[in-house]
Amino acid sequence: MKKLSAFFAAALFVALSFVSCNKVDNGSNTNDNSGDSISGGNGPKVMQLVQRGTYNNGSAVSIDTTKFFYDSQGRISKASYRRVDGQMEDTGETTFTYGNGKITATDSQHGEQFIATLDAAGRISQVIYAYDDGTGNIGNTPITVTYDSNGYIKTATADDGSLTYGGNFTWSGGNMTSGSGYYTDNYNGGSTSTTYSGTITYTDKTYNGNLCLEYFTSAMRSAGEIRADIEIFGLFGLCGKRCANLPKQVQTQEQTSYSTETETYTYTFNADGTVKTITENVDYGSGAETWVTTFSYE
Repeated sequence: MKKLSAFFAAALFVALSFVSCNKVDNGSNTNDNSGDSISGGNGPKVMQLVQRGTYNNGSAVSIDTTKFFYDSQGRISKASYRRVDGQMEDTGETTFTYGNGKITATDSQHGEQFIATLDAAGRISQVIYAYDDGTGNIGNTPITVTYDSNGYIKTATADDGSLTYGGNFTWSGGNMTSGSGYYTDNYNGGSTSTTYSGTITYTDKTYNGNLCLEYFTSAMRSAGEIRADIEIFGLFGLCGKRCANLPKQVQTQEQTSYSTETETYTYTFNADGTVKTITENVDYGSGAETWVTTFSYE
């Protein structure tokens, strides 16, 4: 969750996008934004999550609170964010609009956007991160997402001209078991380097609720440079089928420094099968962190 919290603070887009896993409304709604929404269902909706992180040998604490707001069709319309880290406080808001086969998440403070295009199955086929580069130009690099024959995410690839980079994912028994991130230098002979590699093991636990929790944990870390762009949509079921079970442990290796990080997860549950808390213990060799996330539902 440490990774997720950092992304909340930077862009306010993660965990905030859509409201069910693998159920898509492709045009039955009647308002102006119809045709591009994710329908309600697949368990209770998350209304708030609170992440409490302890690090630096327990001497530092960070508390992140995110609240979710839904429209009359059950679609996410707004998410507000507040982080308190020592003496520092940060707040922000992300809004969501729908139309023309696309869903757009906009950071109201900075004007940054993630623009997602849906395929015929209601999954993300392309994501564009759009931003003002300070010169009046709007920069964007499309990320293309592909799926295997069983409907699981297979690849995510981006090409900015000088570099091609992306992630590859492997599935077994209904769970994502490994992944790797890479980049190819298009200007220097097309050499390819691996940036991240990771393996994932799972508990025997299933769960109820609208979140796809393999994206909330660090199971997607091995996507390398584009993992955050994927996570914001995968968390709520727009990147194909979700994992059958809850992740138990994620081990990742950053290939340039050869540093290894291990993240272990434990869970508590509400009576209806929704996840009540996730505790993440992070061991990154030179230090450790603990993050406890508490979920509130409709």
